[in-house]
Amino acid sequence: MENKKLQDGDLINLNRPNLSQAALDIITHAEENGISVDELLKTANIELNVDGPRIPVDNRSLTQEEIDEFARLNSKQKVIPGQSLTADPAAPKPWETPPEFPNPKDALENVVQRLYQPENIKAVAQTLKAGASVTNIVETLLYTDYLDGKYTPDVMMLIYEPTLYAVINIGESANLNYRIDGTENVENFDTEGLAKEENNNLNAFREIKKQVLNKPNKLEGVSEELKEELNKNLEKGQSLLAQDRKEEALNEALQDSEVTSLLQRKIKGENV
Repeated sequence: MENKKLQDGDLINLNRPNLSQAALDIITHAEENGISVDELLKTANIELNVDGPRIPVDNRSLTQEEIDEFARLNSKQKVIPGQSLTADPAAPKPWETPPEFPNPKDALENVVQRLYQPENIKAVAQTLKAGASVTNIVETLLYTDYLDGKYTPDVMMLIYEPTLYAVINIGESANLNYRIDGTENVENFDTEGLAKEENNNLNAFREIKKQVLNKPNKLEGVSEELKEELNKNLEKGQSLLAQDRKEEALNEALQDSEVTSLLQRKIKGENV
């Protein structure tokens, strides 16, 4: 039986606002239409089980100048409070002018095109190997572009996730044990431990809920003498409450009687 192929029209119809949703919908579409995994990988130009890195990584160490430059860019060039008040209005900063790429799609295409230049691919792979995280590289790249006036902050946030995956692709292609953020290596991320911890928390919550719902409605750990005293006070309180209610009812009846008597006297006086 011949395997079905993923057509260009299918990819156009599966256009999504972010890369994660697009990948998920493409996989779902392939499963529903009987498209094989091999055909899907071939269409996406993905090769599995490739020996060795597909991107050569330079084993040289970073120079001190390169480290200082990366630290400077990663510090996001924090400004002094009130510094903008001293700026010359006739010479605005690049980010204060209209952006070069107001459209997120155009901005993303520009970022990916520059990122996938051969010299930049090697530089990113070398930086990942040196210990920089994916988020550090993406934030530095996008923030530098923002400072250069390429796009606005909202566009920068919209293209953050696709750029993240673009850098991850470089790390995967180079077979590097890279870090997603500043804490975990991608190979050392304990998904099983995280799932076990969540399951334990859920079981603990269920046990607490069970104990609360099944808690007996009685006084436990209270002496019999104290229970008798409480019951006496309760009965006394109920008796006093009943007595107060009787007095209120009697007073209301007397008031009604007085009103009726006065009304009768008034009627008799008018008839006389």
